[in-house]
Amino acid sequence: MRTINRQLKARFRWSKALALLSVGCIALYLCCTTDSPTAGNSSESGNGIVAGILYEPDGTGFAAGIPVKIRPKNTLADTAGFGGLTKRLADTMTVTTDDSGRFVFDTTLDTGTYVIEAISGNNAVLIDSVVVQDTVNLPPDTLEPVGAIKGVIRLSEGGDPRKVFV
Repeated sequence: MRTINRQLKARFRWSKALALLSVGCIALYLCCTTDSPTAGNSSESGNGIVAGILYEPDGTGFAAGIPVKIRPKNTLADTAGFGGLTKRLADTMTVTTDDSGRFVFDTTLDTGTYVIEAISGNNAVLIDSVVVQDTVNLPPDTLEPVGAIKGVIRLSEGGDPRKVFV
């Protein structure tokens, strides 16, 4: 009888230890897998902000009231204002500089590479390859007189140079 009691007590201890171990594992699993609050909009794309300051061509005054556009780098520019293409080819977002020449694209931008353009009369600025992953504070930039590019296109295989896009 004593042998049976010892066997029962040993089994009870093992059962109790196994039950405690199981409860501990379940509690650990629940603690590690519960969702925790995240910052932002819980989206894997977005949350980008771009800000900068523009100066007039003289470099001393702020460029106030200037429209500034941002577009994804892999899209064609909107050249309708330059007498070129007549339709918009890129999704652009536009803001206007304040009295201090500051502009902010605070609408959530998708992560990626962008081009920023601003035009005022015969002056312009182009900021190429702005990588947006989070908040980007650009260094101050100055509007510069717009110039011209001249050259000759020669195709190596004798194609029609009039059909080349520059």
